[in-house]
Amino acid sequence: MKGVTVKLIRHSIYACFSCLFAFSVNAAPSANVVILMDASGSVGDEAFEDEKRYVAELASSYQLEQAQVGVIRYSTGAQVIHSLGDNQDRDALASKIAETEFVKGRTHTRTAVELAMDEFDMYSLDPNHKRILVLLTDGNPYPLETQGVCDLAGALNARSISTVAILVGPSINQGNLSCITEEGGLVLSNDFSQIGHDMSDGGHATFKPALLHDFDLDSLHNNDELLTDSDFDGLPDYIDSDDDGDGVLTLAEDSNADGNVLNDDSDRDGIADYLDSEVTPFAVDAVAGPDQYVLDRVTLSGYNSTVEAGFENAEFTWTIEQKCMSDMLCEPAFDVNGVVVDIELASQGEYIATLFIEDVNGVSHSDSLRIAAYGHAYTQEQVDAMIAAAIADYKANDPRLQRKKHKIERLKKRLHKKKTRQQVLESWVETLKSRIVALKQRLDIEKERRLILLERQAQN
Repeated sequence: MKGVTVKLIRHSIYACFSCLFAFSVNAAPSANVVILMDASGSVGDEAFEDEKRYVAELASSYQLEQAQVGVIRYSTGAQVIHSLGDNQDRDALASKIAETEFVKGRTHTRTAVELAMDEFDMYSLDPNHKRILVLLTDGNPYPLETQGVCDLAGALNARSISTVAILVGPSINQGNLSCITEEGGLVLSNDFSQIGHDMSDGGHATFKPALLHDFDLDSLHNNDELLTDSDFDGLPDYIDSDDDGDGVLTLAEDSNADGNVLNDDSDRDGIADYLDSEVTPFAVDAVAGPDQYVLDRVTLSGYNSTVEAGFENAEFTWTIEQKCMSDMLCEPAFDVNGVVVDIELASQGEYIATLFIEDVNGVSHSDSLRIAAYGHAYTQEQVDAMIAAAIADYKANDPRLQRKKHKIERLKKRLHKKKTRQQVLESWVETLKSRIVALKQRLDIEKERRLILLERQAQN
């Protein structure tokens, strides 16, 4: 690396931490994907061929080391075309899809979803593997009374199955399928030939690119990759597991192992590694240190950056800032002046060291570097605080919990309305009772008046 150099203490611990989070290209499949193909009569022969082409392209986009793929055709009933337990050779899978016949019939969506759950139950046994269900359809479940799927949401959630529904055509009631997808898990398209490809029509989107799941398992949502083909290989990035075409899977270019490939730029050229086919990683030199009270002692040197930029006689300021999940666990940012500085990092985690250089004429230059500090384990108090913060963040952002909260709020409003109506009814009943009492009093008075008149008439 050119520019800033850094020395870290406890290099062996840092190296082991990196090994723990390394991605192995030869690892076992990390996901199981089942695709449901609609072969009901409303699809039609020509559209069914377009649907098969899309399913074949989607299935082949998953590399063997990433996922097992299953395909189910459904109309009146459902049949497994390719099981999760079958040979996962992608050419054989493509041949099976190409040979699939258009059978016509009704739209038995529930039957297909239940068959898919059976596939997951039988062949997706590792709880750490992603389970993805992709449902393609051009119509509503029919008959809805027996083929509706909303009551299967609990069974899907219990199996940790994420569902994407691709709805083709204008006649579908989205509510019949959105109930089994996560928020944003619906894709709308005019016809099967336009899914994921013909995205524009005179400058206007032909379907709304809703929030999709991660089809190519590269940690990037499909809606962020629908319109790009970074390596110009003919595959849109959302189904390309190697976006820059450098032979390294996108997921493997998460060099800091934080699950986000967007913030990894090893050669600091402004291009994220997963889009940069020529990455030159920076080197880290490290020596041991004796201080047991400081997690890491770091020596930062800006000589290379200074000489290259022509700032041999200038003012140097280092800003050290920790990246953390909450202020409670964060070491405050601090500045240090000097070309070469020794700093002590009192908290475990990742830091950003930024060097600002400015000469007497006001000309400036900046450079930055990531620092990993993993000197010893967290205390129990820190672990408890992190867990609490993670749970709070999950509750605040989980769309399923948000939907439940909204449902509870709607129920509260309905109960409030019912309570208000009850109160109005009770008030009306009380008013009616008062009127009845007043009427009885008037009748009693009238009765006494008539008795008096009768007595006078009798006397006369």
